[in-house]
Amino acid sequence: MFKNKILISIVVVSLLLLVVAATYIKLPLPEGINKYNTITSNIMSCEIQSQGDTRYGKSFLFVGIKLSNIKTPYLSWETEQYNRKEIEGMCKNKVLVEIRYEAQKLLIRPKITYWVESLTIIKT
Repeated sequence: MFKNKILISIVVVSLLLLVVAATYIKLPLPEGINKYNTITSNIMSCEIQSQGDTRYGKSFLFVGIKLSNIKTPYLSWETEQYNRKEIEGMCKNKVLVEIRYEAQKLLIRPKITYWVESLTIIKT
């Protein structure tokens, strides 16, 4: 009985470790998709969500960005550099920005996602 509990515990921990590892394992991108890209375009729309709001620390903002350049994919951005009002202002005013982003394809999420690495405001 005791050996079964140990065996079950080892199996459960192993499965959890596999799931965690799968969130970090990157798959190769399809041909024709560059890992890094830089684009200058106006922001068309944003979806803003707060993550980790606490009284004691800074919260992260998760922002989904759609640019006016129709060839640019939907971009995901997790930032604590800007506050919510600044980002809402950038989105409302449809500012011109230069964005460097990375394409990722993960084992646990085989759909390609595009993450903002840096954002520079060119013109407000």
